[in-house]
Amino acid sequence: MGMLRHKVRVLKPVKAGQDKAGADITTWEPIATVYAAIQPQKTIENQVMGQVSQGKRSIKMTMIYMPGIDRQCQIDFNGRLYSVNSIQNIDERSREMILEVSEFLKPNS
Repeated sequence: MGMLRHKVRVLKPVKAGQDKAGADITTWEPIATVYAAIQPQKTIENQVMGQVSQGKRSIKMTMIYMPGIDRQCQIDFNGRLYSVNSIQNIDERSREMILEVSEFLKPNS
């Protein structure tokens, strides 16, 4: 499984009611804090007039298998929030899993 040395929090969306316009309000509830191996994959940046306007950073996280993690979850790693793109249950043995996650970058991130 590699070096599971990075502490990450797994967050699940929770409906917290509705705003005045009737739109759902979602909060993020921590469901677990685990250690993961982190492997940066790639960063894609879009440029407008020579300035980075937005980008996307992709990371592969390997951790001990946890039921309940799905694509609706977010991962908090060092204060940065990552969306879960895919989940692999390695060898379908429910012992370890690989998450492909991405963070959308703001200019100057």
